[in-house]
Amino acid sequence: MHDPEHISRVQKRFLRGDFGRDPTRNGVTEGALRRMREREDDVYGDGYRMVEVNVPERLSSVVRRACRSSVFSRRVLVAFERELVGCLSPPSDDDDDVDDGVDVGGSSLAPDGNEAVLKEVLVQMPLVTRKGNRATIRFLFENGNHGAFNRILLHGVGRFHGLNTVSTTTERGFRLLTVTGVCRGGGLRMVDFLGLEEEEEEGLGATGLDMVVVNSVSSVKVS
Repeated sequence: MHDPEHISRVQKRFLRGDFGRDPTRNGVTEGALRRMREREDDVYGDGYRMVEVNVPERLSSVVRRACRSSVFSRRVLVAFERELVGCLSPPSDDDDDVDDGVDVGGSSLAPDGNEAVLKEVLVQMPLVTRKGNRATIRFLFENGNHGAFNRILLHGVGRFHGLNTVSTTTERGFRLLTVTGVCRGGGLRMVDFLGLEEEEEEGLGATGLDMVVVNSVSSVKVS
């Protein structure tokens, strides 16, 4: 009987796609893998469960408050999500056509509206690299309050979809957030499951950010 920590480690390795064809060699039985898949399917079919299970409470609170305070923050969250879903979703049988967000020549292809938002919050457009059927997508941010704030949004939506995010500093002082893994629940949008009020706020842009939210970013670590 495996202890809960072992099962948690196995789940993370399973989501990263680390298992070979013989799962018993990785310390887990076919039956255990099947049950893990069933539990994962239950989570990734319900956006509210994805927020509850995948996103730490402090992180989801910051993302929720940001989206409630600013329509632009919602657009940024959705733009990041489109990139992640487009580039990191598992391959399907209909993947002969290039979808929005899929890389060509090492960079991402985004719809016009998405691209405008990304250009406003990033140093450059996201860079996508592929090795076999695995992809990595990198986002480059300014190293300041607004850069940190937008990294939190990206980190939150990445966690929502079960992805791994790592933040590092480049030689030129920019912050680089690298996202890997397999995007789950790609048909669901995080912004729809944050419990936001129905009415839309009008006329808010990048300068409409709630500065209390920006200042609270320091309390949330992006690993």
